[in-house]
Amino acid sequence: MYLILTLIFMDFVAIIDWNFLLTTFIGLIIFFIYVFARYTLSGIEYTDIMTTSQLNRSKREIRKKSIIFGTFMIIGLYITHLVGLQNGEWYDPLGIGILSGIFMYIFDLISLKRSYRKNKDLID
Repeated sequence: MYLILTLIFMDFVAIIDWNFLLTTFIGLIIFFIYVFARYTLSGIEYTDIMTTSQLNRSKREIRKKSIIFGTFMIIGLYITHLVGLQNGEWYDPLGIGILSGIFMYIFDLISLKRSYRKNKDLID
């Protein structure tokens, strides 16, 4: 729907120099953010979390998973930085890796807590 409306009205809006790739890219980004937010905020990802001990165990697993993801991200970005595929300072891959791990932890934790609340409400 977004792409159709943008293609229809892009001649009327002269603020941005619209082209087809920009329009497609913006539409896909909006779609992926919408799907990701609905999946994360719906609380359907963790269906087996019923007790606080399971919740605490899942929090530890999420923490480990986020640290491992951030570490692999940092290593991969440093490899591409050392090979010369990326330009920038030495701390750029470090910041991107740490932020990606933090964001992954936050989104998984939000999904876990919503799933726990929803599962607890279903039991009661």
